[in-house]
Amino acid sequence: MQINYIDDITKKLLCQEEIDKEEYLALANGIIKSYIKNTNKLAGKRAAEEQGNELFENVMKSLPKYAKYFDVGSYEDCMKEYLGSLPSEIKLNETDYKQGLTTLMDMAVLLQAQVGEYSRNSGVNIDNDKTNYTNSVVDFEMAQEKFTPEFIEMTASKLCGNNRAAIDAYKEKAREVCAKMAQEAISDKIEYYTRLTDYLVGFYADNEIARRSEEELVEAQA
Repeated sequence: MQINYIDDITKKLLCQEEIDKEEYLALANGIIKSYIKNTNKLAGKRAAEEQGNELFENVMKSLPKYAKYFDVGSYEDCMKEYLGSLPSEIKLNETDYKQGLTTLMDMAVLLQAQVGEYSRNSGVNIDNDKTNYTNSVVDFEMAQEKFTPEFIEMTASKLCGNNRAAIDAYKEKAREVCAKMAQEAISDKIEYYTRLTDYLVGFYADNEIARRSEEELVEAQA
């Protein structure tokens, strides 16, 4: 029977109906990290996460909401580089988010069940994690609404008069502040969605491991 992972992700964990592109990418990345972690366990090696983390951060930074604060290249180029760092069997479906996440979850859950290790995340407080990450996201969204180019130009002119150099310095400082808030929002979102998906993969994998153990016991007793 097909498990409806999407309901658990959206309605139970995110408390919403739909997933947008930014959330899809963050969720997919979290599931992929779980998959790679278990791939490496089966191969007896450790993952080099640093490069993958940086490449995915660049994907997020290239989204329209953040791109003006970071010089990381186009979304297409960042995505190509990120996908090139992943196992060849990993595909990202950018036309059907629900199907894309379902496929990735199936892969990650079955692989963790194959590893056969029960999850250690049963006590993770996802709600507390969500509060921490949403604070930085809300701060960034509020800054985006308030510090429009027009508002920054007007404020700079009031404070600096006709001093063009001072105006430009004020505008650059405002951009740096927004860029810092954008970085915090991206980092917190990636961390939260990584923990959320790792928790969910572990939950379903635990059920699958238990199911397989029960089947083996029944077969042994037959």
